[in-house]
Amino acid sequence: MRGKDIFFKQMKQLMVSGIFLIIFILVAVLPGFSTSLAPRYYKVKKGDYLIDLERKYGVSWKKIKEVNAITSNTIYQGQELRIPWEGIWHTVREGEYLNLIAKTYSEACEISQKIIMEEIIQANKITNLDNIKVGQKLFIPRAKEVLGIEIPEEKLPRAQEGVYHTIGKGQTLYRIALNYGQTQGITEKEMQKKIMEANNISDPTKLKVGDELFIPGAKKVLEIEIPLELVKKEDISMPTQAELVEEPPIFFWPVEGEIIEYFGEGGIEWIGIAAPEGEIVVAPAEGIVLERKFLQGYGETLLIEHEEEGLYTCYFHLLDYLVEKDAQVKKGEPIARVGMSGAVDIPCLRFQVRKIGSEDKTVNPLDYLP
Repeated sequence: MRGKDIFFKQMKQLMVSGIFLIIFILVAVLPGFSTSLAPRYYKVKKGDYLIDLERKYGVSWKKIKEVNAITSNTIYQGQELRIPWEGIWHTVREGEYLNLIAKTYSEACEISQKIIMEEIIQANKITNLDNIKVGQKLFIPRAKEVLGIEIPEEKLPRAQEGVYHTIGKGQTLYRIALNYGQTQGITEKEMQKKIMEANNISDPTKLKVGDELFIPGAKKVLEIEIPLELVKKEDISMPTQAELVEEPPIFFWPVEGEIIEYFGEGGIEWIGIAAPEGEIVVAPAEGIVLERKFLQGYGETLLIEHEEEGLYTCYFHLLDYLVEKDAQVKKGEPIARVGMSGAVDIPCLRFQVRKIGSEDKTVNPLDYLP
C-alpha cells in the first residue's frame, strides 16, 4: 500500500507540473498589458534628480527607483532609466476621437494637451491618429480616473437603421449574429461586434430569453433556425416551475473590480480584473492549493484544485500569498492579494479556469460567476 501511495503522489506532482508548463506556454505568447504599452527610457543629464523625473513624467520617483532597482537616491549622468507608465485605461466610445480624448484628460490632469497627446501616442504605439476605433482600449498616462468625454453635437452618433430582435429559447448571440450577418454579407464575428456595440453589451453570456437586441443594418426580423441536434424533446413542452429556478453560480468573484480583459478576445484564456494593489483575493470555491510559484512574465501565481466542481482556478500577477501550498481553503477565504508582479503596468488579477482532465481545457470564467 505504501508503494501505491508514493506512486499516486508522484503522478499528481507530475500532473501539476504539466499544468503549470501548459499555462506558462499559453500565457507567454498571448497579448497582455505590457505588450500594449511601449517602454520608455530617459538618459540622465548632469544635475538631474529623481524628483525632477517625477515632475517631468508624472510618475512617483519611488516607482522609478523600484523599476530600475536603484538602491540609493542618487542617479548619475549618462545613466539610462526606464520610466514606467502610470494612468488608466479608457474605452473609446462612439463619437470620441484622439484630440478630444487628449483635451479632456489634459484639463483634468492640469497639463498641456500637447504633452498628454504625445504620451498617449507613445504609450499605445499609435501610428495613425485617425485609426482609433470604437471599443478600443487606450492607456491614458497621468490620469487618475476614467472620464466621460463630452462629444460635440456634430460628432454625436446618428440613429441607425435596424430592427429589434427578441431572443427566443435556444438562441445565442453567436447564432443570431450568424443569421443576420449572412443577410448583410458579413461574418458572424463582424455582426456580433456590431450588435454588442449597438446594445452596449460587455458580456454576451448574460443575455437571456426575452431580451431585446437592436440589430443594426437589418431590414426585417429573422426567424433564427436552431439545429435539430440542439433541439430536445423537453424543449417542446412548457417549462416546469423547477426548471424556472435559476441554479446558483458555482464560484464567488475572487476580487471586485472592472473587467479589462475578456476571455476569447485575441486568444485570451482568462479574464483580467483591475483592482487596487493589495486588494484581498478570495477563494471562489472550496479547494486545495496545488501550487504557488513565480512564473516569468506572469508574476506570483497560485493554482487551486476544486475537485468537486472538476475545475482548477489560476491567479496571476499577485502581490503575495495568504495561504500555503497544500492548504485546504474554504469558499470566500482570503488566499492572496492583488499586485503588479510580472509584466503588467497596472494592478490587476488575471483569473483563469481550467477543466480537470487530460485535455486541461480552459473555459470562460464568466460562465461560473454570478
